[in-house]
Amino acid sequence: MNFNPTEYIKNWNKKVENWQTDYLSYYHSDILTSFLKKIKSEKYKMKPEYLIEPYIGDINNCSAVFINKNPGSPIPSLQHYRDGEFIIQHKAHKDYYCFSKNFPYLDGTIVEVGDWWFKRTEWVSRLAQTKDISISRKPFALEIFPYHSNLLATSHIIMSDDFLKYVLKNIIKPAEFANKHSELGIILSVGNTFEHLYEKLGFRKIVKINQDNHDEHKLDWCKNADNKPINNEYNMWKSKTGAYYLNFVFGANFNKPPAKKWNFVEQYLFTKFIR
Repeated sequence: MNFNPTEYIKNWNKKVENWQTDYLSYYHSDILTSFLKKIKSEKYKMKPEYLIEPYIGDINNCSAVFINKNPGSPIPSLQHYRDGEFIIQHKAHKDYYCFSKNFPYLDGTIVEVGDWWFKRTEWVSRLAQTKDISISRKPFALEIFPYHSNLLATSHIIMSDDFLKYVLKNIIKPAEFANKHSELGIILSVGNTFEHLYEKLGFRKIVKINQDNHDEHKLDWCKNADNKPINNEYNMWKSKTGAYYLNFVFGANFNKPPAKKWNFVEQYLFTKFIR
């Protein structure tokens, strides 16, 4: 796999600097905007005035790798292009890699982000225990779209050939590079968007486990308050270069990682398909 992490870091450092200089000009000239349908609803609109976050964490030194659709809702007091704390105090636009590598959302001081990232690190820790390895680093996360928005629906993404080429170069290659140097050794994602994406990229689905077929794998299944099987799904994919991807699809299509009670499924997946 031909990937140069130094060039990747330099490239995004320059892009973030250009974004802060004139965020509107940057946004309107960005090829990524051509992969989004025009949406009228405010809750789905991209908000380019807030710090673009192409990645967060250290590509050269991480516990695990996540791929996300985008960074989610903005935190204006931190991310505003002119007077956000990340710009004024942390100088994120001067050296984005230096700002990002320590994963600021996990330092425990940013209450606005809630437990979103902490739940993902808990998931990594559980998976590490399943693989019988120890975790000492923070994760590395790639954002397909670096722009903030309150919501981003799969149906709003135009998965054209050009989009897939962009994703392969700017998301998959850095993800697989980071994964080779990670402690966990498997790339994680959450949501139906990635089911569509991995299929279009030509990945091979190794296994699918959900409420309909768990018996085939001799697995029990968690039930809801009505004593019915919960509508959740695990899918394991393998890329053309041999990297493993684990995608969890929450039944209500929320962007949530699996709760601790699902660890028995993860133990089965790692024991049967990874080890």
